[in-house]
Amino acid sequence: MALTPKKIIESRELQSQKRLNLKKSLDLSSFDVSNINNSIPNNLKPQGQQKLPSLFLDQGQKLLQKVVPILTEKVQEFGINELQFNEGDGAGGEFLGKCKAIRVYKEALSDTDLENLTS
Repeated sequence: MALTPKKIIESRELQSQKRLNLKKSLDLSSFDVSNINNSIPNNLKPQGQQKLPSLFLDQGQKLLQKVVPILTEKVQEFGINELQFNEGDGAGGEFLGKCKAIRVYKEALSDTDLENLTS
């Protein structure tokens, strides 16, 4: 089977679609712990300390339901709804660095504070 440019493009588009579908299926906000708990028969459910992992899942789900809306609200409160990275030259080139942290300050920082952050 010879690879033609058209077949290569089709293969890449198919792989891209598969990645997109996988990314959608792994969305944490749609994760439901009760599906896991309900799929296990009662006689096989863990007891005592063996139940600890399911407790972690339950607490994680509760945390997710409480924290995500609060974080979303805070991000909207500060007016940040999108981050765009570019080269900074106005040409709109793709940013090729790494973003390790993002911070929001309510007030302007002094020159000394800015130096301390970047040193």
